[in-house]
Amino acid sequence: MTTTCIRWGDRWIGLPSKEVRCLLDWEVPRVLPGGAPWLQGWLVHEGSILPVLDPRSLTGGETGVKPSLLVVAALEESLLGIPGEEVEILRGMDPEASHKVEKPWTGESVTASGARILLTDADQLYTILSVHYTYISRTGG
Repeated sequence: MTTTCIRWGDRWIGLPSKEVRCLLDWEVPRVLPGGAPWLQGWLVHEGSILPVLDPRSLTGGETGVKPSLLVVAALEESLLGIPGEEVEILRGMDPEASHKVEKPWTGESVTASGARILLTDADQLYTILSVHYTYISRTGG
């Protein structure tokens, strides 16, 4: 399996490369008033709306990070933009050999340089974030 690893600060997120549609230069997304708190905003990509994930929702609020690229990942019938500072491709990683961790992560591994990667897939990531933040907004915390 080939994994696309996206760096945000000192954290790495890994997606199956078959879900990655393209890499774009970073562009500041438009803010969506009243949008989900885990979304940074949206862009227009190939004539369609592209929601852009706020990586701080995955990395515990790490600030001071300046993205330089946007990974466009496929969901079931749409796309999701994931900002990052750097991308590394890992080939031949065995998902069964990775350590199990809590959702939205499907496992954990390491980059070629030895950095820890939290593995997920775009559909699970989108679903878990949607459910988690809907719960928080309904319960007040």
